[in-house]
Amino acid sequence: MADSKEGPKCGQCRNLVSDAQKAVLCDGKCNSWFHIACGGVSEDEYRRLSRNKSKLWHCPGCDRKRNDDGHGRRGAECAAELDNILLKLKTLEPTGEMESAGTDKGKLGRPLGSRRG
Repeated sequence: MADSKEGPKCGQCRNLVSDAQKAVLCDGKCNSWFHIACGGVSEDEYRRLSRNKSKLWHCPGCDRKRNDDGHGRRGAECAAELDNILLKLKTLEPTGEMESAGTDKGKLGRPLGSRRG
């Protein structure tokens, strides 16, 4: 964990991060160490990260940059919204209305596999 003679500084509070403290390394662009309290990491999450060295962790700043969709929504929020839409689509019953959708009846919006003739 040593960056210098003193050791790395926390990416949030800028205090020294010692080997005796619980801290996590950001796998994002900043590549900084964070005390678990400064990084918003729970004790349970810290234990999971400690057991599984291949599990990546991103600090709040890098996570926000990585997951922001450009509309102020984070990836998890977008995924939840998409899941809700897909669930609604799965519960819809076919109505046969697609055959008549569009301006040129029968050419636009015809379900795949249906043939006229």
